[in-house]
Amino acid sequence: MPSRRSLIQTAGATAGGAFAGCTSLSRGVDGYVQLKSVQGRHSENGEQFEESIIRVTLSSPPGADSPELTFLSDEWNDRFDTPHEPTVSDSLHADLSQDYDSVRFVIGV
Repeated sequence: MPSRRSLIQTAGATAGGAFAGCTSLSRGVDGYVQLKSVQGRHSENGEQFEESIIRVTLSSPPGADSPELTFLSDEWNDRFDTPHEPTVSDSLHADLSQDYDSVRFVIGV
């Protein structure tokens, strides 16, 4: 049976090796948000359809212009308090999930 000291040394070496590559994961990526979109997916007669609920494009470079509302569904337009800066509340998410098979949140960078 190995001694407690040899077990601790082995565990320490293993843990150190396991975390050796973690520092490379912390590097960020240069970029900025250019698109925010919410889409609903549903199926009819075995076919999948995707429907845009809201779509906002942002300026390039960031802050040069105000966000531009490029689409807002008539069915959901009263559910967004500030459509140029869309936020989906828990209750809106629940309603969207009830009407669609799945809901996609798209952030374009």
